[in-house]
Amino acid sequence: MEPFKNIYNRKSIKSLSAELVKLSKGFNEKEFLDISCRNLDELEMKQRVEQISMALESQLKGSYKQNVKLLCKSINSGKLSGFILWPYSVYIEKNGINDFKTSMDALSLITKKWTAEFGVRVFFDKYPKETYDYLSDLKKADCEHLRRWVSEGTRPNLPWGKNISHLSNNLPKNIKLISSLRNDNSEYVRKSVANHMNDIGWLNEKLVTKTLKQWNKESSKEVKWVVKHALRNLLKNGNKDALEIMGYSPKFKSVIKKLRLSKKMIKEGDSIDLEFDIKNIDTKKTNLMIDYIIHYPKANGTTSAKVFKCKNIALDKNDFISIKKKINFKVVTTRRHYPGVHKVELQVNGKVLAETKFTLKK
Repeated sequence: MEPFKNIYNRKSIKSLSAELVKLSKGFNEKEFLDISCRNLDELEMKQRVEQISMALESQLKGSYKQNVKLLCKSINSGKLSGFILWPYSVYIEKNGINDFKTSMDALSLITKKWTAEFGVRVFFDKYPKETYDYLSDLKKADCEHLRRWVSEGTRPNLPWGKNISHLSNNLPKNIKLISSLRNDNSEYVRKSVANHMNDIGWLNEKLVTKTLKQWNKESSKEVKWVVKHALRNLLKNGNKDALEIMGYSPKFKSVIKKLRLSKKMIKEGDSIDLEFDIKNIDTKKTNLMIDYIIHYPKANGTTSAKVFKCKNIALDKNDFISIKKKINFKVVTTRRHYPGVHKVELQVNGKVLAETKFTLKK
């Protein structure tokens, strides 16, 4: 599969310059492409975006207002959309901090065609109230991309986004801002709200569980999905309040039997079967959330634990079920596998009930 960063290539960059050349006689397309494409193969995606933005700066000769007007005209041509607009957002982020209205209006336009969740963040540092107010006015916008921007642009831990202390230090304000979007008619928007609340859960568990407990009382299946998705990491970490919100009692009575692995020694690229029986020894029907945790060896001799979903079930009293889960150890770009002993734990409703081990060979 071709690396995602290659969406920024000479052809896509030229599609950008082709629109700008039409609108500005002083725009030197050759110089723009030379700067944008310099050592492109050696650059990662964000570096490519920064370089294209730098090339824009070299060719936009007017005042900031004039330059942004030009960029907006190129967007309104209808021929530019998607990731190719990210350099526009970076240009505004770097050059527009002293012109709030012009910058925010331009970022709004970009959002309709892609997203300005990254570009908006710097404005919270200098204009916190104005930025919150601007985004708050968009919560009822007809465009779902603008409504999503309200939530996504203010996420405390936005992937690829600049860390903004104001957002992390004002979590109740964030919740107030996005609260009404939890029942938005767009799944795209609701997913952002869930991810935003999941971010808050990393920073303030009590605040997010208190809020989501109230949300979960609503009958809307859309809101209940938001609550479940927002709690995903707290559930994996065995947070008691999160488990109770989702109906999983930490006082369950179950036992694991016949825990076994199909292999005790594997090599990278192999798969291994995890099998076990679980029995409910309680006097009543019990909801069980079953996860497994793999402790991966690291280069420095320590281990790193990762929780994986296994099965969510409801068992009647004295009932049991046999479960089989395939674990793949294929080569992936997101994690390097180091040889050595790997501990596997079974976690039920946040509590580890059993463990076993296998060895990854060199």
